[in-house]
Amino acid sequence: MAFSLGSSASPVLPPAPDSARLDTWSHRLTRAAADSGRKHLLLLGLASGRLAARLAQTLPAHMRMTVSDLDPALVRAVCAASPDLLLTGHSRAALLADTSPWAHRLMWEAADMRPDTTLTALNPELNTAAKQPYTELRALLTDTTLHAVATPEATSGHVAASLALGCVLHPDEPDLKAFFAHIPPWVRRIVCVWDAPAVPDLGLPPDPRRIDLARPLDDFAAQRNLMLDACAHAGADWLLVLDADERLPAGVWPRLP
Repeated sequence: MAFSLGSSASPVLPPAPDSARLDTWSHRLTRAAADSGRKHLLLLGLASGRLAARLAQTLPAHMRMTVSDLDPALVRAVCAASPDLLLTGHSRAALLADTSPWAHRLMWEAADMRPDTTLTALNPELNTAAKQPYTELRALLTDTTLHAVATPEATSGHVAASLALGCVLHPDEPDLKAFFAHIPPWVRRIVCVWDAPAVPDLGLPPDPRRIDLARPLDDFAAQRNLMLDACAHAGADWLLVLDADERLPAGVWPRLP
C-alpha cells in the first residue's frame, strides 16, 4: 500500500451509503453467502468501504471474504480517511488493491478461490460507470480456467517460438552475474535498460545476444517503454520480462518454447 506510481493527486472519496441501504445490502449478501455453501466471498470494488467492513462482521463463520479493487490510490485514500474500515484486523477478510486484473486473478488462485468455491458480487455501492471494470474482472474468475502446461520433450536446440528477455536494471543490483548465467542459450535476445547515464562496465561476460541501453530512471513507464521498443526490434516472437532478483527454475525454462 505504500507503493505508488503516477499522479499523487488525492482521489475523490466515494460517498458513504445511508444506513437503510447498508442494512439491505449487508443482509442480502450475508444471506446469499450462507445459502451458497461456498467458502469464499469475493467482493469486487471497495467503494466507501462501509459495506466491506459490515460484511467482515456478519459473514458466516465458515466463510472468508476478499475485497478486490483496481484503484490502489483510491483504496489508500479510503483507508487513510477511515482507519476503522481497514480489514487487516479481521482474520477472515483480506483487501487486494492492484491496477492489474491478472494480479488479482493469480492471488485468487493462490488463495484457492475458484468458481466452485467462491461467491462473487459486485459491490452495490459502485455506480453504473464504476461497475464496468469489475464486471470484466469478475469474468476472469467465472469465465476462465487456468491450465497446467505439460513439460515437452527436450528441445535439443530446436525452439518452436523465439523468445527475447527484457529487464530494467540498476548497476548496483546484487548477483547480476548469476542472473545472466541462468538464462539459457536459446533465448534470442537479452535487452537491458540500465538506470544509469551510460552503460556500466560491471565485468559481465560478453554475450552477443545482449543489447545494453542506458537511461537514468525518473519514470518507470518510460524506462519500460524503452525496453519494449528495443525488444520489438529484436526479431523474437515473444517477450519475457524479469527483474534482476527473479529466477526461473531450471524445469520451467524448457516449457517456454
